[in-house]
Amino acid sequence: GDEVCLIEINPRFPAWSYFATGVGVNLPSRMLRRALDLPLPKMNTEGPHGYPAGKLFVRYCLEMVSDMQTFQMAVTRGETA
Repeated sequence: GDEVCLIEINPRFPAWSYFATGVGVNLPSRMLRRALDLPLPKMNTEGPHGYPAGKLFVRYCLEMVSDMQTFQMAVTRGETA
């Protein structure tokens, strides 16, 4: 009938969370410390919100078409040609 099944729990930080680390706020560490009831380190007080202003996060993605054999060599042996 109306049974609900849990398929997956995937608790991870997305790629953009590295931006916080880049400006001095380690979100995964803070979350773990909070969960374990440990003291949190002091935040950087450089900006009005505890982090420096004027920063930018850029994520670069490259897509390409390749021969499967070339890809397998790169992945398994670190060789590109």
